[in-house]
Amino acid sequence: MRVACAAAVIAGGSAERLAVSGRLAEQAVTAAVEAGDPGLSCQALELLAMSLRPGDLTAAGYVLRRELAVAEGAPDDADTAAWATDRRRNARF
Repeated sequence: MRVACAAAVIAGGSAERLAVSGRLAEQAVTAAVEAGDPGLSCQALELLAMSLRPGDLTAAGYVLRRELAVAEGAPDDADTAAWATDRRRNARF
């Protein structure tokens, strides 16, 4: 749920919306990690990076590298394999 909320808030693009989406994404990352769900973790990390990118490219890059590590370390699963492939293909961070 928090992932969907963060995505909806990011869509607005204002600084306030990015801050709110960042907080929601951080909560979603925590919940996904606690649940042991790598696919959900990747989604939440992607949103967190999107919320950080306008203000801090270094932090966003760190989050994207973390997302790649989660995807690569996940059990063989089409969902996380797609995340890992996408991250490697677009590795500009």
